[in-house]
Amino acid sequence: MKKEIFFDRNFYLELLKKHVKDFSEGYRQNLAFIGDELTGKTFLILYFLNKFIDNQILPIYISIKREDFKNFREKFIGSLLYSFLNNSGIELKEDIDYLINKAEAFIPHTVKKIKELRSINRKKESIFLELLSLCDILNKETKKFCLVIFDEFQNLEVLGLKNLYKDWAKILVLQKNTMFIIISSTPFKAKRILSSNLNLLFGKFELIEIEHFDYKTAKEFLVDRLNGLRLENKLMDFLIAISDGVPFYLKIIAESIYRMKDHFGSKDYINNDSVFDILVDLLFEETGVLNQRFFGYLNNLAENSLNQDAIKILCCISCGYNRLKDIENILHLQKKNILKITQQLLQIDMITKNGDFFKINDRLFNLWLRIIYPKKSSGFDFHIKNQIGFCRKELEKVYNEFVKDLEKPILERLIEIMHLFEDAYVNIDNKRVNLVSFREIKPLTFEGANIKEGLIARSTDCLWIVAINPNPLKEKDVEEFSLLCSRYKEKKQRRIIVTASQIDTNVRLKAMEEKIWLWETKNLNLLCELFNRVIILG
Repeated sequence: MKKEIFFDRNFYLELLKKHVKDFSEGYRQNLAFIGDELTGKTFLILYFLNKFIDNQILPIYISIKREDFKNFREKFIGSLLYSFLNNSGIELKEDIDYLINKAEAFIPHTVKKIKELRSINRKKESIFLELLSLCDILNKETKKFCLVIFDEFQNLEVLGLKNLYKDWAKILVLQKNTMFIIISSTPFKAKRILSSNLNLLFGKFELIEIEHFDYKTAKEFLVDRLNGLRLENKLMDFLIAISDGVPFYLKIIAESIYRMKDHFGSKDYINNDSVFDILVDLLFEETGVLNQRFFGYLNNLAENSLNQDAIKILCCISCGYNRLKDIENILHLQKKNILKITQQLLQIDMITKNGDFFKINDRLFNLWLRIIYPKKSSGFDFHIKNQIGFCRKELEKVYNEFVKDLEKPILERLIEIMHLFEDAYVNIDNKRVNLVSFREIKPLTFEGANIKEGLIARSTDCLWIVAINPNPLKEKDVEEFSLLCSRYKEKKQRRIIVTASQIDTNVRLKAMEEKIWLWETKNLNLLCELFNRVIILG
């Protein structure tokens, strides 16, 4: 396979470079990188650190596990000393006593404090504060600055530090020569910590949310990892859709295909049957990487005091029964129990809630729950060969539905989704959208210069007018659409323009002025997922 290539993260990389440069020039802005698991946050930071050269800044990277405080203390001290000695020409070993011995001649005051922290038997709460203070002692002794990175920072809570955030706040206020970067794969919990537990720190961290690869980048990534092997375009689109552009999943699938290249009839073209064999191996077989990963997700539920009812609720959501009333009707569980379990699932970032709907965050895990898990956990046919055959047929069925929907125009697919609206609500771009039951939905032809097609939908007391604009949206398009909408007499109107192109800031301002909502592909895909429909690529 090819060497690692940096994909789609240049915006974040440039942002990192800018803030660290500003830090070296006396302006500090702490950063919080938040995003779903497997989106490449750690890879981004480590890529940056491996390219980073500045003798005045010492990077201290700590991956925080569920461990005891002593291990955390040793990792922090060891990382600080290793970083300090890294460019000294001294042979380095990952042995903390060795590092202390080598560093003592250069930073005696810092080493004296380190020895004190390692030897005394004091409350660990105060030691945490003094650990972070090592950066300040080192700065006074060497004029060097510390860049402290806590990967999965929320795991600091497991260390049992009584005044964790209060002490950290003191450090942020007093130590201007230390910059913090925190990383978290649990967005729900991380945002809660930043807005409540870290209320003294809120505003001290710039929040940066790391997204999955978009369609274009995911395709480039997949092509690169296939290393010359070719797939049918529709199949490649399918792999991108089910993986949701998650780099880890794309990498696992591509590497599995590449490893099997010698078994294919053609040297460079892989047929669909071979790819489905590989998908079944990954998702169904006991040794399948993705199968093991997803069973690990379910095993983690027990660690968070969740029982079999949680798995039943997840399976229910994966099949499209994703509203409270749906779950009640199918599982016959008490409402209060469902609410309790879904709240716990929200807190561990396994699901999100949007309006009246629940959604499993990991799209490939959602597919595994819907197709693979029921056959492995409660299927009546114990013949593995038959189970594999069933799962393969179901995957092929999902693929065929994907291809069928892929060929439909956006307008047709939007009309299909709107027919499923049933007096619920969702949040789109921080706006509450009431999904009313429409008594009439029909295509509409516009007479505008650029906007040509759309739809009109009527409910008892509301009129929706939706325009589909495949081209880059301009201010005059918004004005034109507003004029066309004004011809309808209904006072309660919802005006929406759907566009696949990036939206200019001036166009957004014009739309706000005209009280028109602008929906991008990501907004339509949200509706697709909430209503268990095939997503729209692009």
